[in-house]
Amino acid sequence: LDEKGNLRLDGYQRVNHDPRTLIGMVEPGHYMFVVIDGRQTGYSTGLTYRECADLCWELGMKAAYNLDGGQTSQMTFMGQLVNQPYKNGRSTSDMIIIADWDA
Repeated sequence: LDEKGNLRLDGYQRVNHDPRTLIGMVEPGHYMFVVIDGRQTGYSTGLTYRECADLCWELGMKAAYNLDGGQTSQMTFMGQLVNQPYKNGRSTSDMIIIADWDA
């Protein structure tokens, strides 16, 4: 989303319903992480980019980014998986971690 809430696809025109992972800023210091399951008949079909943008807007995000999706759309909290990844997820070496840091 840009500062006016408009979707910026930057070359991506896909309209597939897929699992998605989003990060958005509500205000400086206040961020949201959203994972959307998908590709699972009877459970979740996922969202399109436009639907993700609408969701981010509804949640009050001022800026948002779509991260990797599909099988890598996984979220853990306090060491526990909190979503139902497509095909039980996939190993990945990339992650975003929020933690207390005592220097």
